[in-house]
Amino acid sequence: INILQSIGYEIKSKELRVRPDGTAKGDWDMGMAIDTLAMAERLDVKVGSKVVLMAQDAHHNKTMAAFRVTGIYQTVSNDFERVFVFMTLSSMQEMLDMPGKVLEYVIRVDDPKENLSLVKEDLASGLGEGDYKTMTWKEIFPLLVQLVTMFNTFTYIFFILVFVAMAFGIANAVLMAVFERMRELGIMKALGTRPGQVFMLVAFESVSLGVVGVIIGVLTGWATVAYFGH
Repeated sequence: INILQSIGYEIKSKELRVRPDGTAKGDWDMGMAIDTLAMAERLDVKVGSKVVLMAQDAHHNKTMAAFRVTGIYQTVSNDFERVFVFMTLSSMQEMLDMPGKVLEYVIRVDDPKENLSLVKEDLASGLGEGDYKTMTWKEIFPLLVQLVTMFNTFTYIFFILVFVAMAFGIANAVLMAVFERMRELGIMKALGTRPGQVFMLVAFESVSLGVVGVIIGVLTGWATVAYFGH
């Protein structure tokens, strides 16, 4: 403890909490932390293990506290798991010396297409800008907005290239089918089939090919998303 104090850490001590059977335990254990899967593997901890968290309190002093792991969660983001833990609000307030205070409130809208600017204005007018500062996620993470925009642009370009390639592929298949049936089409014309009717026949076959391809593609895509989406 003296070594930690000498390098600038503020050490907080509390009285032991005595159980009815006479045993005692530290009061910090009452505020439980939920460790992440990636962090749990790196720190070699499991449910029931103790971890020590270090942070900067409201007075810009370094503080630390011991917590017992009560659960391990897993998300789709390994980066998120490596840096975030969940704990009770009261324990965090006590650790950071912020009784009854929070740093921020996060509000999630039900409709992702809802205009966030209007929601921000409603919150700002209701809460008052003097006491609260309202910001959308786009204002908090401008770099993320740029990444999403760039990703969407590349996605659209990729889709355009795919559709162009598919169009050339379908056109090539139709042309090959026409060239391979030149004698058949010639016999049809010799029997009195008008050029417009020949054209409608080829167009109908092309549309049928496209419809069948769309149905197969949609079913395959739906099955793939349903299987890997979870």
